[in-house]
Amino acid sequence: MRIHWFAFTVHADEAHGRALWQRHFFHSLGALVSTERKGRGFEAIDVALNEAKFYYSPIQPKKKGEDDPEPKKLEYYNFEIPGSACDALVPTVFRDVVGELSASGLRWSVRRIDVAWDGLPFTPVEFAHAVIRGYAVTLAKRETLSLVQSPFAVREDGSGFGCDTCYIGSKESQRFIRVYNSRGFNRLEIVFRDERAHVVALDVFNYRYEFWDLKAREHLTQYIRFTEEFSQWDDFIQGAKSANIKVSSARVISLARGESWIEKQVAVFLSVHEDVWGRKQSRDRIGKLVNHARATRDRTRYSAVLQLANAGGML
Repeated sequence: MRIHWFAFTVHADEAHGRALWQRHFFHSLGALVSTERKGRGFEAIDVALNEAKFYYSPIQPKKKGEDDPEPKKLEYYNFEIPGSACDALVPTVFRDVVGELSASGLRWSVRRIDVAWDGLPFTPVEFAHAVIRGYAVTLAKRETLSLVQSPFAVREDGSGFGCDTCYIGSKESQRFIRVYNSRGFNRLEIVFRDERAHVVALDVFNYRYEFWDLKAREHLTQYIRFTEEFSQWDDFIQGAKSANIKVSSARVISLARGESWIEKQVAVFLSVHEDVWGRKQSRDRIGKLVNHARATRDRTRYSAVLQLANAGGML
């Protein structure tokens, strides 16, 4: 078992991110080098060895009108450690970073974590056929299953021709699986995103390193398992029991409750306001009220819900 992708966001300034890099990543991945790149809601991206990236200087919201107050400055950064960079790290670095951030009192979150297993006792094609034959019990929708085959592609280790990749689970969801052999051996990866990634990281890294494999298999088994007809799965999963962790996004639920309150308490007046002022003038007036509240009112009670704000997909 290995960590094959690790990305996290911290609501602190650039200097905090650079100091964290020096403590945990510098000795393995080297110095952060500035580039001309920008993207994903950030004005600047630094790159280190093996394409590890540091995103900082988030793009700031612009003042919409002359009479509107200045919007509040955003301050956060993001680290993205892809598979090749993860392979260069001592695995306990991930635990140390999570432990430091958990104790920091800062607002932060793991945005993505991939877990991989090599040397599987089944191929991508066998995995796909087991799902097709109905042997899988999974939270993924069956229609998300796909099998991509390139019979003349050369495997990376030079062992022969034929590269297969099986996917199950939506790539837009918080979990999905891919099984592939393009490196020459059979590998299974499960990708965790957003709230699920954060929960999995906190759970797995709460244990000593020798228990990570078992804990990760438990999270995999919670997402998919197979009946005894696909016996190779039992050989791989090694008796791991399903993790019993349910993640219902509290932020999404809170936002939905707020929208329900607006519908019950405010929507009728808004319809009257629009009829009186006309659609354009009504929306301009309400827009000014919203912008004024955003800039001048205390919104700390909604700080968790505000994480849903999509700044280039990084928040």
